[in-house]
Amino acid sequence: MQKISGKQHAHVIDILFFANAITGKLQSLAHAQREQRREYRARLVDVDVELQRGRDRMEHLSMALDDLHVRKRENVTYFL
Repeated sequence: MQKISGKQHAHVIDILFFANAITGKLQSLAHAQREQRREYRARLVDVDVELQRGRDRMEHLSMALDDLHVRKRENVTYFL
């Protein structure tokens, strides 16, 4: 086993410190990314709910228009 000098030892310590700093930053970024994904999923659920409400409203309006159309035909037929 080869002995290392004090300068080399300091260099190894610097590299380890730098590696730990990078690891910490990567973990922080991964955490932020997970949080952002959660927020996006929640927003997507909100958009999906609003889209379904819009579809329900459109269906209701369509049925109401159909009903009005039928009543209009009945009234026209009644007067003829």
